[in-house]
Amino acid sequence: MSKEVAHAGASLAYSCLRSNGGAAQWTGSKKALTVGSDCAGITYAGGIDCAAGRDASIAPDTSTLSQGPNGSWKSRFIVCEPTVGTGGISYIAKGIVEFYYAGSSTPTRSFTSLTKVNIPYDLSASTVRKAVGKAVTQMESGGNSNCAIANQQLYCWGVNNVGQMAQGGSDTASRSSPTLITTGALSGKRVTYTSMGYTNGCAIADGRSYCWAINQRGQLGNGTAPGFLSDFDIVALLAATRYQPTQVTGPLANVNTTKISASWALDNNADRSHSCALANGAVYCWGSNYYGQLGQPKYEGAVDVLCAASGWVAGYILFVPSSWLCPKPEYTGMSIGDNHDYYSPSPILGFGSRPQESQGLFYGKRVTDFDTGVFGDCAIANGSVYCWGENTLQVRGSADPLGGLTTQSTNALKQGDLSGRYATSVAAASTSACAVADGRMNCWGRLRGDGVDNVVGNSTPKAVTGLPDGDKVIDKVKSSTELSGPICGFGSGDSYCWGLNQPGTASPLHVRPTMLNTNESITDGGTGGGAAGLFGIGGTPGNSCYVANATVYCIGNNEYGQLGNGTTGGSSGSSFVKANTIGLTDGKAATDISSGTDYSCAIIDGQPYCWGNGSSGKLGNGDSLNRTHPYGVNGLPDSTSSTQVTAGNAHSCSITGGHAYCWGSNASGQVGSGANNPQLSARLVTGSGFESMAVTDISAGRDHTCAVANSKAYCWGLNTYGQLGNNTTTATGTPTAVRANSGDALYGKQVTKIVAGDRFTCAIADGQPYCWGERASGKIGNGGSTSGNTLLPAAVSNMTGASTDLEAGPDYACAIESGIPKCWGENQYYQLGINSTVDQTTPTTNTTLQGSSSSPKNTTSMALGTSSACAITNGTTYCWGSRANGRIGNGGTTTGNTATPTAITEVNSTTDLGPQNTPYKLSAGSFGSCAIANARIYCWGDGSQGQMGTDTTPSATLAPGITADYTRDVTIISWANTIFY
Repeated sequence: MSKEVAHAGASLAYSCLRSNGGAAQWTGSKKALTVGSDCAGITYAGGIDCAAGRDASIAPDTSTLSQGPNGSWKSRFIVCEPTVGTGGISYIAKGIVEFYYAGSSTPTRSFTSLTKVNIPYDLSASTVRKAVGKAVTQMESGGNSNCAIANQQLYCWGVNNVGQMAQGGSDTASRSSPTLITTGALSGKRVTYTSMGYTNGCAIADGRSYCWAINQRGQLGNGTAPGFLSDFDIVALLAATRYQPTQVTGPLANVNTTKISASWALDNNADRSHSCALANGAVYCWGSNYYGQLGQPKYEGAVDVLCAASGWVAGYILFVPSSWLCPKPEYTGMSIGDNHDYYSPSPILGFGSRPQESQGLFYGKRVTDFDTGVFGDCAIANGSVYCWGENTLQVRGSADPLGGLTTQSTNALKQGDLSGRYATSVAAASTSACAVADGRMNCWGRLRGDGVDNVVGNSTPKAVTGLPDGDKVIDKVKSSTELSGPICGFGSGDSYCWGLNQPGTASPLHVRPTMLNTNESITDGGTGGGAAGLFGIGGTPGNSCYVANATVYCIGNNEYGQLGNGTTGGSSGSSFVKANTIGLTDGKAATDISSGTDYSCAIIDGQPYCWGNGSSGKLGNGDSLNRTHPYGVNGLPDSTSSTQVTAGNAHSCSITGGHAYCWGSNASGQVGSGANNPQLSARLVTGSGFESMAVTDISAGRDHTCAVANSKAYCWGLNTYGQLGNNTTTATGTPTAVRANSGDALYGKQVTKIVAGDRFTCAIADGQPYCWGERASGKIGNGGSTSGNTLLPAAVSNMTGASTDLEAGPDYACAIESGIPKCWGENQYYQLGINSTVDQTTPTTNTTLQGSSSSPKNTTSMALGTSSACAITNGTTYCWGSRANGRIGNGGTTTGNTATPTAITEVNSTTDLGPQNTPYKLSAGSFGSCAIANARIYCWGDGSQGQMGTDTTPSATLAPGITADYTRDVTIISWANTIFY
């Protein structure tokens, strides 16, 4: 009889699910179907422990007694919320029959039975396989050669006549397939950025800069003089060539760098190449200064023997003297046309400590992006674009001796359509340059994307409009140093190019953007070249590549194997070919991840997926069911245009097509829908014109959300503690600008990053962190009171360098400054990683991850959970704080705390996080963490709600494990194949 009762409950649940398209209306830990209930179920104030066998004993008894010959009896059933896995919808119905002897008020005997039900899915059209292969995260193209980063290692292919492949010895054999660089100073290091010049390459590994190949003008930056007499002294030039990577020395020897750029320039077959790097918000350059492209000050004056021995040379400074005992020469402006090469990095004017340094336009500013061109360079500082070097076709500042980067310059600051807007990306080509501001490309010089070949040039930036499929939001712009491009903009999973032989076209010159058509999300690309030139390097322009779904595709000339598909000769025509040996052989690539309270979300090939606890609709699947592996979010447009996702306490958001979408709990308006009911699918955030802005960062907190739009901070949701930063405590369901009036801390500053905690918010503006909201535990970081609230942004104390990243836990925060983590706020579980449980009201350095002054470590990513934190430092994942549920990931005990960073455990060297699968993204929730490595998702910690993504629900996962495959747009439920057992 109890089995029949259980079956009756299972049948009711089946009927309810089928009538509602497979979505349960009874959700949460306090609701269940039982006798007499409708499909919404009955709420039990005490909750129901469904995870522990669906025990109905705590449920109130709503059944009635029935009389039998020997007494009375009654029956009831209980059906808890279904779960969803790769096998479909599953639930358990428990039937209970109780017998009472005559006169008894308590059951004399009880019988229970279970009926398990599985309603299968037809997954043949909806299963998305996880990535297999070597995931590519970044690439660059040079002169007939390319390099890409795959699994944090560097691979190169194409021409190798002067060591561009960095294979060591005197290897000059070209490579037709991407070939791993294992020689020289890069050996054993994790590469995070690469750049290719015409005849040389550079990369950043473990925070340091490395270069290789031609060193004709000192462009390798290792302090070594080439030692030849002319541009055509080939024997001496090849003797100075480095066939394997060497470290850039001088002031960058022990400094973490975040970007490096190798240019290439020819003038009557004479090499004018140079290189630059970004470190702690300052730009350093080295190599040829023929056009003033190094941005150096120039001094004139008599030089005696003592001064010459100290480094003074008439007309320029070779090395800055350690003291100024020599007669100080007269400063005459920028160093233009003095033919002086710099063999070691030197800061551009405004970033050093030389005389007249304050005359530099960069003085007191921080650079966030830069690019080297042929005849000069451009950089973004505090949101404004500045250029320097020769003024060929009006691309850069004026070329007179006071031009370029001095306060007397009249054309260094680029305005036009950039005026009044903050730039976020810049590219310097040969005769053109472009910058992205408010999600739009703005160009000047010859090719402005306006339908005109401006052969005489135009120095005024003009917005590029009329993109083929509408004005999509652009994230970054890149260009070739060929005279006529191509120039490409990347954003929303697409790429738009114009110029000479731009990717995917056969026409010789396009003056308007052309969209690169692909059904995968494009994340990066390289616009190369190959005009006949120096030392017999031939070929034709137009060899370009792009990265989509962690795989490289190339087009154009293949004389030296630069297509990377294992062949040489000919051309690919107007078709792209897939490079071999790197990239994915199967599946879709994960590119971003975020963990909330008891669930996680990720971007997989431009699409958001979520898994774990589904209450309040925070998984965005159209219901409130738990998911035990990643499921696609519903309600979003364009299938591959999502670039970021964030998981909060009970709501989530994504940046899709450059705009903000949110879903989940909306009790305080945190979804930004203008209403307070939960949103079970993604919804566009609207209000006050926010939907028309370019959103570049977003963060979901406990009950509020914040975003960076058009380089300004906006917040919405709960505001009890002033976490919206608008000088009130009034909640709002629509985006509201964080106040930045005259006299406010954010006035006139460019916001680049924002993070929302439980009751506070922090942001990076002009390279400096600011926080506001609840002051408890010191989470504002300004050393002030720990009581009350801060209603407007306040600068975090003692942060003198440039902050490149920022993360927030519920009650604490960390910033990465020059590759070093510095944390403040609540510290009950050692989550600040400083071997103490004392709260910190100002930033404190994590010394374990700092390294030494002579060899500082480089942290590239951090994730802060409720009571634990993790970081990627020199390619290794470290975690610290509470060990509960295995959230430290080191395979040890699940009790107590870990006071300082500890490397996570690698169980299997082939499949686990480690040298074979190096992580590059992290996330941390309340009870566990996740990482992306080799485009796959790994999780560890508490998985009781399915948040491990492995189709299991373990209470503790002690070491990282790979999630199961993903499910997208499941609409086919096989009702006819339902199994009751």
